[in-house]
Amino acid sequence: MEVLQWWDGHHTTNDKQYLTGTTLAQYTEIFEVSELVEKGKRFLEIGVGKGFAIRDLVALGKEVEALDISQVALDKVSKIAKTHITPTTLPSNSFDVIIMHLVAQHVNTATLTKLLKHAIRSLNYGGVLLLQTADVVDYKDRPQTDKYQCEGGVLYSDEVLRNIVKGCKGRVARKLDGKIYDTVTWHLYHIGKA
Repeated sequence: MEVLQWWDGHHTTNDKQYLTGTTLAQYTEIFEVSELVEKGKRFLEIGVGKGFAIRDLVALGKEVEALDISQVALDKVSKIAKTHITPTTLPSNSFDVIIMHLVAQHVNTATLTKLLKHAIRSLNYGGVLLLQTADVVDYKDRPQTDKYQCEGGVLYSDEVLRNIVKGCKGRVARKLDGKIYDTVTWHLYHIGKA
């Protein structure tokens, strides 16, 4: 099954396993960014999930945009946020905070590179892209097939991720080690323009 069809199906059924219901308060805690959220005016969320964080930001009076490959997902937030189906339409130098949580493990390297290139371009100077990735202790390149993308099985070592960010004219400003589940580690990054 093609990745887009897979996501459209899960957004249509509001799937609890694959669609994140992460709230703004949860993002603020795991990425340690309460001050950024308070001060920021313009936000972008890449990967809509259930739209909880977008709704939370709008309730705080923030200007919010959303990017997702699924039009079904974007339709759920289109009344409260400007939406983008492709990263090439993102405005340059515009966002104070970009949230990309539980997305990287669902995209291959070419797609991640494209997303990061345009996300970093769209950051304000001094803005921060919050990115979460999955990694394993004995990292080895794994096939980045549609199956692995759909299941969230695409892994990026810290070194690989940093090289992608650097190639996209970005820099890792801060890295937090997230939780470890079995053999998988969730890395949390604060990324800015280089």
